[in-house]
Amino acid sequence: MSRRMRANAGFTLIELMIVIAIVVLMIAVAYPAYQEHDARAQAKEAVTVMTGMKDALVAHHRDKRSVPANPEELHPTLRSRYVSSIVFSAPLTGGEPGVVLEMLATFDPKTANPRITGKTLHFGTRDGGATWQCTAGSEPTALPAKLLPSACK
Repeated sequence: MSRRMRANAGFTLIELMIVIAIVVLMIAVAYPAYQEHDARAQAKEAVTVMTGMKDALVAHHRDKRSVPANPEELHPTLRSRYVSSIVFSAPLTGGEPGVVLEMLATFDPKTANPRITGKTLHFGTRDGGATWQCTAGSEPTALPAKLLPSACK
C-alpha cells in the first residue's frame, strides 16, 4: 500500500461530525414518539388489571345477585408495576340493572412514564356490568386523551 493511499484511508473530522449530527437528529425525532408509545403501553396495563377486577365483580354479581361489600377481596391484585392503586371511586350500589361499579387507577410516580405519573384512568359500568366504559378520569388528574389505550377510545 502506498503512502498516499494510507493517508486517504480514514474519515475526515467534518464527515464524522455530519454523521453524528444526523444520528442526534434522528434520536431527537424518535424519542418523543417512543415516550408516547411507552406511556400508552403503561396505561394499557392499568386497563388489563382493572379488567381482571371487572371479571371477578361480574362473576360475583352473576352468581350471588349482589355486589360484594369489599370488592378488593375478589381480586387481590389492585396494583401493578406502573399502577400504584386501584380504588372504587363511587359507592357500590345494589339493585338489578342499576348496579354502579366504578374503578379508578392511579399511576405510580416512581415507575410510570413521566407523562402519566399521578394521572388517573376511570373504568366503570352503570348498567350492572352489561357494558363497561374506560375514560380518562376527571380533571386535574385525567390521563391525556392521546395517551388513552385503544380500548378506551
